[in-house]
Amino acid sequence: MGNEDTICSKWIKERAKHPSFGEGKGREDMQRMWNESATTYSDSQYSAISDDIVSALLSEGIVNKDSTILDIGCGTGSFALRFSPHVSKVIGSDSSPKMLERLMDNASERNVNNIEPLLSDCLSIPSDVVCDVAFSSLCPPMNDPESLLSMEAHSKRYCIYVSSANIGNGIEGEVWKALGCDYSYSGYDTTYPFEYLRSIGKDAKLRFFTQRNQSIIPIEECVNRYLRLVSKYRGMNGDMEHTIRDVIASHAKDGNIDLSREMRMGMLIWEV
Repeated sequence: MGNEDTICSKWIKERAKHPSFGEGKGREDMQRMWNESATTYSDSQYSAISDDIVSALLSEGIVNKDSTILDIGCGTGSFALRFSPHVSKVIGSDSSPKMLERLMDNASERNVNNIEPLLSDCLSIPSDVVCDVAFSSLCPPMNDPESLLSMEAHSKRYCIYVSSANIGNGIEGEVWKALGCDYSYSGYDTTYPFEYLRSIGKDAKLRFFTQRNQSIIPIEECVNRYLRLVSKYRGMNGDMEHTIRDVIASHAKDGNIDLSREMRMGMLIWEV
């Protein structure tokens, strides 16, 4: 097995540990999940990182006032809205109508008029949609070799891929383990696509950005948070709720849970 195959095999094996794969969720299930979360989705846990990423791309001239950007899996506009004051046009592509609806509502509230929505799965973007930069951030369907390389067909200059690269899985990992599941988000670490691109001869560059989030919340609020999280992937019953409560209680101090942690994201850049 060559280096490329070895890297892909390890990447795919780790990615399969994500709850969506472990719980057998298909495309329609994930589509429904994204539509349902559109009204409450927030990028606050990565907001400082997102600011830093855009600032870095601007300062290095990778993005400028004449740039056009295709934001693949744009969601509610975390990056599209940040790019918009500094570029010529942003095409925000997403497979969720609800996400695009909120994106355009957010753009309207900010009097932004250079964002164009495109309803499309990441692998079904029309071939004539080509921008200076193809960009994607925190878009799970982009996290495989085929999807990653598909960005090149829509870029004239650069491809930029951003994903979480957090160290450890925190309380969520403990919750899943207590429920009998060895789930992990490590397969979404940006190191995997970086190593893959390098293995096929791409001169890819990778850098990391961090943000420290302080969050201390009451036990019951924390329990409800993880009940909602798990219930997105499987039906809830009394035994499962009891198990989740036990995990949360083991972290309690003075009636509260400290969820503070350092968030870490990787940005991968390569020229077309």
